[in-house]
Amino acid sequence: MPLRRILRKRPPASPALTTVEPPAAVLTAPAPIRELHTRGQLITVTRPNDSTSYQSLILAIDPQRKLLWLDELFPTRASVRAGDTLEVSHHCNGELLVFNTTVIAHGKSYGVEGLALRLPEAVHYRPRRQWPRLTLTQHPTVPVVLSLPGVGAQYGQVLDISAGGVRVSVPGSWHAQLRPGDRIPLCQMTLAPGLTVRCRARICAYKSHHRPWRQTHISLAFTDLSRKASEDVQRFVLNRLRAAPDNRAA
Repeated sequence: MPLRRILRKRPPASPALTTVEPPAAVLTAPAPIRELHTRGQLITVTRPNDSTSYQSLILAIDPQRKLLWLDELFPTRASVRAGDTLEVSHHCNGELLVFNTTVIAHGKSYGVEGLALRLPEAVHYRPRRQWPRLTLTQHPTVPVVLSLPGVGAQYGQVLDISAGGVRVSVPGSWHAQLRPGDRIPLCQMTLAPGLTVRCRARICAYKSHHRPWRQTHISLAFTDLSRKASEDVQRFVLNRLRAAPDNRAA
């Protein structure tokens, strides 16, 4: 058989395979953190077992190394070290952004300003009021004990409560001692027999009132309420609301 005919019968050569590498994943920071950085928004920073809240700014975001750089905390008396846990929060249009992060390094150790924190993978704003709230201004009143910054235990009464926080009335004017974000080391009240709430709290807001006497209304968010205690408060609130549907806080 002629060689030419044999070559014609051979299968065609397979085309060379070309390996196409997938595009590298584009790392980015959560949108709320990028927006805070772009707008230069002040954020609130708190630390466990520290009643003071601090202010800061996001200086830079490094998604590749999963780092978030914050400006030095103000007031500057905070002593922050690598390994410390910080809570970062920001209020916007009735919603709250909160996330916990770890200090990776202090910039001063490398001749730069600020703090290097671990960049969270996902954060989002949530409504500040996500639990049903019950008004308790009727008689008999529910007494509350607060340990206010610099003055110790003060006594007042509960105005309304939810599983996430409480609004209380304390006699007198406390504007000089209070600041949003400050931690309250003790918040204690007995809502019903066998249901005593005892925890730390964070000041969300406060307002002076002069009738029927001078008093300060303080809105607090519970910060270390156990899951069981939170569920007990939620059950108490829901039961009272079902019994009296109009008894809901505005």
